Amino acid sequence: MAVVLSLSSCVRHRQLVNFRDPDAPEISDYSSATNIQPLRVQPDDILYITINSLNDEVSRPFNIGGDGNTRLPGGGGAGPGQVNPLLLQGYAVDSSGYIQFPNVGRIEVGGLTLEGVRENVARAIEPFLNNAAVNVKFLNFRYTILGEVISPGTYSTANERVSLLEAIGTAGDFTPYADRDRIVIIREENGRRVATTLNLQDTEFFTSPYYYLRQNDVIYVEPTQAKIATVADPVSRAISYGSAFLSFVTFVVTIIATTSGN
Repeated sequence: MAVVLSLSSCVRHRQLVNFRDPDAPEISDYSSATNIQPLRVQPDDILYITINSLNDEVSRPFNIGGDGNTRLPGGGGAGPGQVNPLLLQGYAVDSSGYIQFPNVGRIEVGGLTLEGVRENVARAIEPFLNNAAVNVKFLNFRYTILGEVISPGTYSTANERVSLLEAIGTAGDFTPYADRDRIVIIREENGRRVATTLNLQDTEFFTSPYYYLRQNDVIYVEPTQAKIATVADPVSRAISYGSAFLSFVTFVVTIIATTSGN
């Protein structure tokens, strides 16, 4: 009985293996990565925009601070209760999808790719500065990962393309009780929150439009039934432990009796 109860709370090996679909084509068939979609600017995003030209004196007034520093600032993130200094050097996108640009005014960027933002900014400054080089980056690409991972939390990155697998790796990988069949991603699209469930044990996962993350995605890794059972049913857990203990005592008594008989 103890063995049966113990097995009922175990996680099976096949539950711990990703991409185990036996009928799936070779992994190289997914190398085309047709599900890569460019990120689009959303309200509350923060953009780092710099303007360069052959004449530094002319382009300087179009950069934040007007100090002519057009390099992406370095340094790490901010600690608890601190403001990340990188964010102070960016342009906040308002609720209408606009940024306030120095010496130009409002420029529409909402819903555009970074290339679209470059084009809009270049067009806006053209009357003042011809043939300028416009550089645009995200400063606040972040995502949140919760549930059965080693280090849940909110993570920020300077990369513009982050896959779900990279996010899981950054969070320290799965715990032993992670349900690889049910990875929930919550995403904001066109002012609405949508959710989908991915199965990492199905290689079609690689072609999902949710394989690559977007700004502010929330990832939730559900627990397996084994963990749910151990947490939600303490009575069964106590019976399992008690049965195992009684089996051990019975074994010891049997050994002692056998030894005494000899």
